[in-house]
Amino acid sequence: MGLGIKVDMSALDLVRRLNASELALYSSMEKLSSGLKINRASDGPAVLVISERLRSQIASLGVDLENLSAQQQEYGYASSVVMDLRADLLEVRSEALGAAHEGYNDPAMQGAYEAAAQAAVDSYNHIASTAEYNGQKLFDGSEGSLATIRRLDGIDLSSASAAEASLEAIDRAAGELDRIQIDLGAKQKNELEAQQRSLAITQQNLMAAESGLRDTDYALEYTNFIVEAMRMRAGVALWAHSRIAAQSVLSLLGS
Repeated sequence: MGLGIKVDMSALDLVRRLNASELALYSSMEKLSSGLKINRASDGPAVLVISERLRSQIASLGVDLENLSAQQQEYGYASSVVMDLRADLLEVRSEALGAAHEGYNDPAMQGAYEAAAQAAVDSYNHIASTAEYNGQKLFDGSEGSLATIRRLDGIDLSSASAAEASLEAIDRAAGELDRIQIDLGAKQKNELEAQQRSLAITQQNLMAAESGLRDTDYALEYTNFIVEAMRMRAGVALWAHSRIAAQSVLSLLGS
């Protein structure tokens, strides 16, 4: 009678299943710990490519939002400068009104009005010509500036009649500032803020889509983890039982 060796195919199948459960268990652990269900290309090549494209779009939108935020800051600063200029004009106008009272002011008072007005005019012209944001002039009319503010010249309060004439020039300058302020506010509110809101909504939607593709569904993945852990335990128990049975046969043969 010949003696042969028979391969236990059921044991090999059990080992294969144990290896598969071990890999699945480690995969679930990785997804739970990283928070991502796609950690490498093998987890889902197509999904990974789509996810990376969405991330690229999200990053580009982030840069656009930062640029818009910088523009918002520039327009906000420019608006505050215009308000400072308006305050200087108000000071000049107040002095001009005082100097325009014919027959009421003596030469000393007229000179005081003139000196105070000239100080405010100098401040106005200095701010208008030097105001800049990030190295770019704001109101000199050059390329990249936001508006053109002309110098305030010809203000003369040496007499009541000259002060009356100066009031017209002051009011024209005030009207110019008002138009610039309206344009700055309209640009900031109707264009920059609208674009910012639109881009922010688009970015949020893309982030939600990318999250749905790549982020771990913890409820589902924890369920998978528990299932694979139970399979591992059951498989190890079966493997141990088959080993005990084999050892019993060998001990009988040995005796």
